[in-house]
Amino acid sequence: MAGNRVSGRNPGSEVAVLLFVLLASAAFGSLGAFGRSTSTAGLAPIPAASGTYFDYIVIIVMENHEICNIITSCGGQGTYETALANANGLAWKDRYCNVNPSLPNYLCLTGGTDFGCAGYDGGPHSNPCTNTAWSSSNIVDRLVAGGVTWKAYMEDMPSNCYGSDSGQYAVRHNPFVYYNSIVGNASRCSRVVPAGSSDGTLLNDLGSTSTASNYMWLTPNVCNDMHDCDVPTGDAYLGGLVPQILSTTVFTNQRAALYVTFDEGYGNPVYTAWAGSVVKSGLQSNVSYDHFSLLATLETNWNLPPLTPNDTGATPMDEFFGSATPDYSLSASPAGVAFVAGQTGTSTISLQPSGGFTGSVSLAAQSSPSGVSTTCVPSTISGTGTSTCTMSSSTPGSYTVTVTGTSGSLTRTATISVSVLSQPPAGPSSTLQEEGEAGDAGWFVSAVNVTLFPYDTIGPAVWAQYRLDAGPWTNYTGPFRLLDGRHTLEYYATDGYGSPPEPHHSATINVDSTPPVLGSIGPAEVFVTSSVKLRWSGSDATSGIEGYEVRADGGAFQSVGPSPGATLTLADGSHTIDVRAKDVAGNVAMQTKTVRVDTNIFSPTGPFTGLPTYAIVLVGVLALIAVIVRRRRK
Repeated sequence: MAGNRVSGRNPGSEVAVLLFVLLASAAFGSLGAFGRSTSTAGLAPIPAASGTYFDYIVIIVMENHEICNIITSCGGQGTYETALANANGLAWKDRYCNVNPSLPNYLCLTGGTDFGCAGYDGGPHSNPCTNTAWSSSNIVDRLVAGGVTWKAYMEDMPSNCYGSDSGQYAVRHNPFVYYNSIVGNASRCSRVVPAGSSDGTLLNDLGSTSTASNYMWLTPNVCNDMHDCDVPTGDAYLGGLVPQILSTTVFTNQRAALYVTFDEGYGNPVYTAWAGSVVKSGLQSNVSYDHFSLLATLETNWNLPPLTPNDTGATPMDEFFGSATPDYSLSASPAGVAFVAGQTGTSTISLQPSGGFTGSVSLAAQSSPSGVSTTCVPSTISGTGTSTCTMSSSTPGSYTVTVTGTSGSLTRTATISVSVLSQPPAGPSSTLQEEGEAGDAGWFVSAVNVTLFPYDTIGPAVWAQYRLDAGPWTNYTGPFRLLDGRHTLEYYATDGYGSPPEPHHSATINVDSTPPVLGSIGPAEVFVTSSVKLRWSGSDATSGIEGYEVRADGGAFQSVGPSPGATLTLADGSHTIDVRAKDVAGNVAMQTKTVRVDTNIFSPTGPFTGLPTYAIVLVGVLALIAVIVRRRRK
């Protein structure tokens, strides 16, 4: 064993051992897995694991938006992402893992299943579902066993393999730390690394085949990935990063592919795009895919064994590459059906051929658990044909109907969630939550965070639609903010089980976070009468002026109504006058002015501006002059 001292060694055996070590290192494709220095000086290129479609892949996972939140042709705001997809390849029907929230989708992308984590977003090894993931096989196990190198880059992660939240790093967006075969292996853990400033670590590694891995994953921070920030922010982030990736040495000189997807939608497909020199230009695909399709593509590309029945039955995305083989996929619409026991429900199975597939597909259906009978008519489809599958059952409960299509040796599946009810369902519903600082008269005096909560007693396939101020209807994907203005929000819930949509709700949300505009107090600073008339100007563009209040010398404010003026009775002397304007929402603005009252007729600032005093002085002066003149005449 290494580290033991052995006497009498045979030089020939030493050479054989050395050759074995070198060959083993080459087979694994990276000496870095055995702790080599990060310096690349003098290193030979790492041999790329040759794949059917590509030798290198970079995967970027964004957050919480559906395809039409991104693609501008259907109302999205992702101008760069739209251009990227139009120039390269776009999957219009990627149904993610058909689960929420984030964590189970990341597990689907790396483990071939959500491990039962639907509805859970906790940390690694923290509950029964993450305990199951902890001890399960994952894509890294398959890559390493197949001699394919890998590395994962996490923005804002404090250190390698970090297992809890920190700043803008969300551990639930780092699936690699949910598997003990990675966390418990120091060599593997050292390959889950911080992405560096402006993703510099990833970009530097892509600068040479001696540092690039065959499989590379990037998780942006929770702003760049659009989880906490809006679509234009995330789109600008990708618009700055992706061109740098595509211009690296690996992407310009090697067979490399870029895969950009979103972790989850809310009933509708997510944006998934391919880019790179190996990708067909301008392909817009309507084939049904999901997160398992990425695994199927990787497994087909590098001849890796599948992880679960999910990726075994998934359609590889080979149509995006020049060497696509004939294939097809099946999709079910709706993907969830509910009906009362003794009645029936239907779903349409659609065939999407790819890679020049022209065969016929025979359909068969089976329920799990047993109890739902399904008949698909027609039972054989071809081209882009469809079949209507009718389901019936007399036993209330939850079932999964799997429709399997067979064409020769090629089988593909589509699943339908079936709820057999004991009585008619109540249908979908939604509630509204408004979060902001409450003011007066039903107004908010801060920006308002609006959250919609769609709900259905049947199952999770429920989502909300809303429109603001009579604008277009929009699929709700997450909380949004309302700024100053009088807003009318309409919303309703709908589900994927064939239930009627919820009746529309309407809510008025009034926001005024801006204080009134209050002009200076006039007209003068000195008053010669105790009855002091003050004037000012005021306005409020949103909720309007409710009224004004005035006080003198720190006393109590007195309401003077909505007119911009007041008359005060003040004693002689200096006074501090405060005028306060209040709008309907409760915002306040204040102006302060110092005035002086002088009613003394002898005062230079009095009502006669000192004229009596001047007259007395003048008479005295004249009398003195007269006396002097008379004395001189004598």
